[in-house]
Amino acid sequence: MIGLCEEYWTILRQESYLFCHIPQRMFKDKPRLADEIQKAFILKLLVVSQVGFLTSNEEFQFNDSLLKEQIDTICESLLCFMRVLIAKLTPTMLKTFFWARKLIEIV
Repeated sequence: MIGLCEEYWTILRQESYLFCHIPQRMFKDKPRLADEIQKAFILKLLVVSQVGFLTSNEEFQFNDSLLKEQIDTICESLLCFMRVLIAKLTPTMLKTFFWARKLIEIV
């Protein structure tokens, strides 16, 4: 679990520009949506950090219902973001980009 948290944290840290600034560029016409997406990414960073810290403690037992709710929330927000991103894909993008087709297949 610790390794997964560290890997996820590294990706989010390395791509912080993408996660913090791209929503404003993608959704210029919907500033509230852009703000919510940015807040969701920040929440992901916090929860992943919290899970990584807590699971690094040898005495930790995963019975904290609040932490479970936070994890569920960030998973749902990621899926919501993916659905919004898919809605912005054009037919040309789907024909041209392999990643776009894979994204639809996965989500």
